[in-house]
Amino acid sequence: MEVSFSIGIADYNADSLSNKNHIDWANYIGDENYAEAITVKWGARFDLYQNWKVDMALTMQDDFLPLNLKLSVQYFLLKWLGVHGGFKNFHTDVDNGKQYFRITQPDLIYYFSDYEYTTLNNVSYYAGPVFNLAFGPVLWRTTINAGFTRRPGFDDHFEYKLRDNNKQVRVDFSADPGFDFMWGANSLLQLDCCSFGKTKLGLQVRTDFHFSDLKIDYRQRELDWLGNTAEQEVKGDTREFSWVEADVGVFLRF
Repeated sequence: MEVSFSIGIADYNADSLSNKNHIDWANYIGDENYAEAITVKWGARFDLYQNWKVDMALTMQDDFLPLNLKLSVQYFLLKWLGVHGGFKNFHTDVDNGKQYFRITQPDLIYYFSDYEYTTLNNVSYYAGPVFNLAFGPVLWRTTINAGFTRRPGFDDHFEYKLRDNNKQVRVDFSADPGFDFMWGANSLLQLDCCSFGKTKLGLQVRTDFHFSDLKIDYRQRELDWLGNTAEQEVKGDTREFSWVEADVGVFLRF
C-alpha cells in the first residue's frame, strides 16, 4: 500500500486557428499564456490480486474543488513490464466568445449570457504498457496511454441589435457531444529517504501529458424580433488539445 501528497500545476490549451464566418468554439478553450491551476494531488496505490495493481489519484485546485480523477488497473507480466487500462475525468472551460463577436462585428450591441465560461466534464478511456524500474532507493514508473476522450455537449446564447435601432436578434448555440482520439504518458520518479521498520518515506516527482484531436461541431439558431428563425449546422476545424500536469511531493509506502 502506498499513499502520496503533492503540489503542482495543471495547464491545458487548444491550438487557436484563424477566425472564419462563424465562431469556432475550440478556439476559446484554455489560455496558452498561463498555468490554469495550482493543484493539490492525493494518490494511492495498492495490490489488488497477485500481479494486479491499482493506481489512483485525485487532483484538486488550490481552492480544493476537484479538477480531475484518474484510475488505472495494471497487470504485470514481468516485474518491470505490464499493461494497464484506466480512465481520467477532467474539466475544461469554454469562454463565451465575447472577443470573437466584438472583433468580427463591432457595429453591433451585444447582450451576452451572465456567465463568462462553460465548464465541460470530459472523460478519457485508455490502455497501454507500463514500465516499472527500481535502482536501489530510486523507482521510475511510466505508463503509455492511447484511447479516446468523451467530450460533452454544451449550450450558449446571446442577443444583439444594431446601434440606434431597437430590433433585436437572439442567437442560440448547441454544441454536439463527441469522441476524440487521445494519447499521452504518465511518469513517476520516487526516491526513498528513510525507513521505519517496513514503512518507507520518500520524495516524488510526477508528470502527466495528454494530447488529443479536438473538433467542436454545433447548431446555430437565430430568432429575430418578428419571430423569424434561421438555423444552420456549423463544422469546427480539427486541432490539437493538450493537458499537462507536473507536481512534487511526498509518499508513504507500507
